[in-house]
Amino acid sequence: MIMEKIAQLVFDCFGDSDITFALISKDTGCIANNPDVLNTVFSNQKLLDNLCRQIDDGNEPLVTRVDDFLVAATGLSAADENIGYVIMIMPGCSLQNSAGCTNLIEIILRQISLLASQVAHNTQHTSFLSSPYDSQVLIESALN
Repeated sequence: MIMEKIAQLVFDCFGDSDITFALISKDTGCIANNPDVLNTVFSNQKLLDNLCRQIDDGNEPLVTRVDDFLVAATGLSAADENIGYVIMIMPGCSLQNSAGCTNLIEIILRQISLLASQVAHNTQHTSFLSSPYDSQVLIESALN
């Protein structure tokens, strides 16, 4: 549920862009705004596994080239828990062109992680307040 909310926010922000974003969860799979591009870039599953392994080893943000695409990725955290990865795929970019944009790429990836943390916080807070049992506990504790 958190990944879907994060994806909705990110995908809405980059609506008509050529940039493909993918959120890869540690346990529930992948959500991408352009699955065809994601499948093209990572047609070999070992490439994606290697990318995630490098991030887990602390090599982040990771910027690399796959065919005609620049790929930038980092770990995705929410509520101080590693929940997966965010991958940004940009067509027609070279590593040489990205050298001047590396800071911007890093900022975008950090902002997505910040969104993830905020979504996780809001989801926990909302679910706590929306539960009838929890509301009853709050009322009883306020009366005592």
